[in-house]
Amino acid sequence: MRGRILSLHWICLAACLAVPAKGDDWSSWRGPNGDGVSSLDWPAEPGKVWQVDVGEGHAAPVVDGEKIFVHSRVANDEVVTALDAKSGKTLWRQTYTEPFRPEEIYGGHGVSPKATPATHGGRLFTMAISGRVKAWETDEGEELWTWDPAEHFKAPAPLWGTASSVLTDGDRVIVQAGGEGGGALVALDGATGKEVWRLADTGPAYSSPIITTLGGMRQIVAFNAAGILGVRSEDGQKLWSYPFAQTRYQQNVITPVVYDDRVFVSGEDRGTFALSVNVVDNDWKVEKSWTYDLILEMGSPVVHKGMLYGVASNDRGRPFCLDFATGEECWQGPPRSGNYASMVLAGDNLLILNERGELNVVTAQPESYAVQKTYKVSDSPTWAHLVPVANGFLVKDEKTLSLWR
Repeated sequence: MRGRILSLHWICLAACLAVPAKGDDWSSWRGPNGDGVSSLDWPAEPGKVWQVDVGEGHAAPVVDGEKIFVHSRVANDEVVTALDAKSGKTLWRQTYTEPFRPEEIYGGHGVSPKATPATHGGRLFTMAISGRVKAWETDEGEELWTWDPAEHFKAPAPLWGTASSVLTDGDRVIVQAGGEGGGALVALDGATGKEVWRLADTGPAYSSPIITTLGGMRQIVAFNAAGILGVRSEDGQKLWSYPFAQTRYQQNVITPVVYDDRVFVSGEDRGTFALSVNVVDNDWKVEKSWTYDLILEMGSPVVHKGMLYGVASNDRGRPFCLDFATGEECWQGPPRSGNYASMVLAGDNLLILNERGELNVVTAQPESYAVQKTYKVSDSPTWAHLVPVANGFLVKDEKTLSLWR
């Protein structure tokens, strides 16, 4: 009897360790601030708690309280699933037909969801591969509204399909909509789906917008097909912009990273640099402050104590560290670290998950590249972003989602 009680005690303890803490909700792309920084410390030794089939897709899961939400694809349907964080049990599941088909030369990346959802105020907001935005009630999964870019733009989605994730700011839901030939940054009312404002532009990028502060003003910073810009969230007024036009492979992909009035910019064939963004005599002044040789095509970097850490696409994945203020290189890591890697800062550690299912725990320090340990967390491709929870992390691979304590 005593042995049974002890066994139950350890089972319950493992489950409790895996429950997301409310203050640490990872409720949108790259976390609550869109910067890949978690307030959680790295657990000593990971072990898998549960693994469930959820369907295909590169969209990362999001965490809201004790619920995990996943947007994926099964056959011809897109699927939105709510899971219990302790057990992985399905709480509710909604499906809808999504017949999106990219042009043949762009079909290699599939037709599954790539845009990560977001939660706010008891609602979950998803963006289909076609660009359709839907709102769901988080408790029971009731569909609340749909906004369809096909009703507003000649091309409702970019050539590779929608990949820019949903951003929430208070009661506003902010999305990049449209495709080749024109689009807009659009703010929708979270309760009704009605447009609040629209900033027309050259069409969306595959990058996700963030909310940040530059020049003393809180604003949206986003890439579009032509460059990067700052936009006032309240009314959609453009504050500043800088040209950074996409190339033939349509790759403005990385998420903007902001630190101390500087914006990190990088993209295929066009270099890497920092923009200094300030207000001078009531006018916005935007200029390059430094440049760097390595290029980031897809994986977004993080900042810790003034240092910028990333995995460049050069040499099939090369980790690096820069001083964000000066652009001075602190170190480069080994090549072949991954064709793609998602990165999370947890305490003083970098959690780097490459597309091969390898998780490297690296000390976030400017002195040297120091891998503490490497874990194999999946045998199938892991293109979705790593998501931290209290005392653990979520891994979305080709078709499954797993929780590691």
